[in-house]
Amino acid sequence: MPQNHIEYAVTIACGRQYACDLGIIEEYLKRRSGQKGELYNCNILELKKWCVPYTYGLLIFKEQELCLLQELISAGRTKAVELQKGFVTKRLSFVDFYNKVDDKIKTRLGVQVIHDIFHYILFYSVSMPYYWCSNIIMRAGL
Repeated sequence: MPQNHIEYAVTIACGRQYACDLGIIEEYLKRRSGQKGELYNCNILELKKWCVPYTYGLLIFKEQELCLLQELISAGRTKAVELQKGFVTKRLSFVDFYNKVDDKIKTRLGVQVIHDIFHYILFYSVSMPYYWCSNIIMRAGL
């Protein structure tokens, strides 16, 4: 049962068949209860400094994904949106992605972690807008 506004939004975002098939809700519940999850996890995915909903290192909302991309490429929202479109269309290769990552981030995280993040975004990101999910909750009176 959702415990707060963000968890209701997570439920809405993960209610699509795609997210259900990936086991995102089960992963969220495991992490929320303190259990080790099965999906990739890295502290950079927690996005604590970006003022986006905290979802235990899972990229559930589009805003989270955009913030992560902004952090990785050290650029503004416009460039992050362009990069995100590459993920959505599945036309972005790892090499293209890696070449856009800021050199300081490359040094800090290393190739393997950046590769893991690339595949995580490519295959597991639900990427529903939080504002959209939040609006549904407010309209439902929850």
